[in-house]
Amino acid sequence: MSDDDAVHRAWSNGHWLELDLRTNRYGLAEAEHLELAQQRRLRRHNLLLEDVRTAPRNLIPAPSMVGRFVRAQFIAHRSRHLKIADQVRVLQSRSQPRPTTTLDVAETAAAYQYLRTFRPDRVACLADSVAAYLFASAYLQDIEFVVAVRYPPFHAHAWVESQGYILNDTKKNAEGFSDMLRFGR
Repeated sequence: MSDDDAVHRAWSNGHWLELDLRTNRYGLAEAEHLELAQQRRLRRHNLLLEDVRTAPRNLIPAPSMVGRFVRAQFIAHRSRHLKIADQVRVLQSRSQPRPTTTLDVAETAAAYQYLRTFRPDRVACLADSVAAYLFASAYLQDIEFVVAVRYPPFHAHAWVESQGYILNDTKKNAEGFSDMLRFGR
């Protein structure tokens, strides 16, 4: 991993924050990285996100979707203590190279939301996003795993999105965060 790939920066509420993937640490970045165009792009992207939680409630997932969900949860559970860079490598190696069946974003999100209600425990957003990415990669062409930050006070959050829709969270929870790392196809 080169030095350029190892450090990711995000603008949040007047501060530059950085994530160093080599050490798996967040911190305040130097002011020299202040770029107005990047700030505008991040703000504009947050405004474009949409909720899919209003998706069809009567969707009962097919048995194959249940199997994919269980597999994704298992992989996410096993990788939950890894560094973020290692979790991205898990996504690269374990996700579907291309969708086997193409579904609508709202259908995929609704199926994932429905299936995760049967999970016996509540998992952190990073592990949930790993599972959501692995699950949705079998059905969606354009999908992104996002790690974002907000400061002050410091808070990091992760979610999965496709075509401007958040699959495993709400727009309200993702608002105010600045993208620090995006991985997808």
